[in-house]
Amino acid sequence: MQLRAFFDQYEVSDAVQDSLIAKMDSADRWLSLTANTKPVSERVQVSGGMKETVSTYADGSIAVSGTQIPQPEGQGGVSAQSVSGCATSSTAYSATYSNCLADVNLGIMRMYFRFNWRKTFGTSATITSFDPNSRGGHCILCSMANQRVYRINSSDVRFAAETTVAWDGSPVQITAYMGARTNLSSGAFTYHN
Repeated sequence: MQLRAFFDQYEVSDAVQDSLIAKMDSADRWLSLTANTKPVSERVQVSGGMKETVSTYADGSIAVSGTQIPQPEGQGGVSAQSVSGCATSSTAYSATYSNCLADVNLGIMRMYFRFNWRKTFGTSATITSFDPNSRGGHCILCSMANQRVYRINSSDVRFAAETTVAWDGSPVQITAYMGARTNLSSGAFTYHN
């Protein structure tokens, strides 16, 4: 099962997995999918070329948010589908990051897209462009419609979709979103609702 593989990858115990799957089967909402719920712990790790923040909630559910680690120009890979990887180049005054992946995975729902950004040292960090056609993801036991990637401001781009999930025994429609933000101190990072 795709969900168990996700949990195994992030070291969620079998007992917690069983509890979360039972909650899902009985239409109980996981805390990682509940608005305004704060995680009880967070850890940062590097995995598969991504800098990930793994947030764990009181019920054991997790949210994995990450951005691709940039490689110097010329060191990205080429896959059968497209150029892959986040590349960086710099001058004395700025650094440019191209084709960077923003990715949020909640286990039952994953959303991602690619963007470019620039940091002008001591001045600004802005998202220069994004590729709305690079968006993707999945939703287990739910649907995603009206998918769109759009700019909030010069340092924030969001991917949103209308999602129908069966929580508490009846279908509930929510706007699920994730995004990429930039700032001088943190560089590029992701967020979600």
